[in-house]
Amino acid sequence: MVMLTWETLSRAWMDALNDHAPDKLAPFLTDDFKWATHASDPDGLDRARTLEFIEIAPVTNGVHEGTIFESEDVLVGTHSATIRGETTRLLCVAKLRGDKMYEYHHARI
Repeated sequence: MVMLTWETLSRAWMDALNDHAPDKLAPFLTDDFKWATHASDPDGLDRARTLEFIEIAPVTNGVHEGTIFESEDVLVGTHSATIRGETTRLLCVAKLRGDKMYEYHHARI
């Protein structure tokens, strides 16, 4: 099994959001995936709701920036994006199970 990297995952997230194409991210999510820090829902978003969000997301110009830490259990890195017209940088943590993400956290920095 090839280890998933932050660059690969980040580019998939950004391509999915930029193109409103959930199929670009779906292969990287476990069936029990949870986006734990989604701002519109304090309970987070499950896999289905995450993929629905990608279709309508007010996010553009998402760009992979850098990797901070990688292991077989967790990826940490940054990316930039324009959210509702405001350019921002995000610090992200992806928890892994095998070559898929089961939990995702982000914070604006």
